[in-house]
Amino acid sequence: RFFGHNFGDREVFARTGGQVRGLAWGQGDKLLALVAGIGLVAIDPEGDVRKLADETNRTPLRFRDDSRITAPANVTAAPDGKVYFTEGSYRYDMNSWINDAVECRPNGRIIVYDPATGRTRTLIGRLVFPTGICMAADGRSFLYAETWLCRISRYWPCPLYTSPTPRD
Repeated sequence: RFFGHNFGDREVFARTGGQVRGLAWGQGDKLLALVAGIGLVAIDPEGDVRKLADETNRTPLRFRDDSRITAPANVTAAPDGKVYFTEGSYRYDMNSWINDAVECRPNGRIIVYDPATGRTRTLIGRLVFPTGICMAADGRSFLYAETWLCRISRYWPCPLYTSPTPRD
């Protein structure tokens, strides 16, 4: 936390236990943090840290277990409370990102955490090192970046079409 004249003073707001990769505001004045080696955590206004998720569903028929979150990159929260975050690679941790860059294979994914159920699941798999993610202004879609492909894509997790109301 930075404060004071020209924000020259600082204090530790919370200790997460690892390197913070992304921050976003969640519901209920919770600060969501994506922490390397830990996973997704929520920090309340008093600075208390609570782990929300550190793994997701395992990909069916995959030889190597990819359920553990190894290379978290960024996080965003939707108006409905769901939390979307990117994982650059399930094969390499963030310290070995150069290996993923050389391979340039679809080892990344976007994961969604649902606070209503307390569960995570892989929403989009087979992405090439996804790092950035942010909700669109309407709150019905998000944009994400695949770093090695120099590409930004949009995804609509919520239905955009609503049936028209019948007229008399």
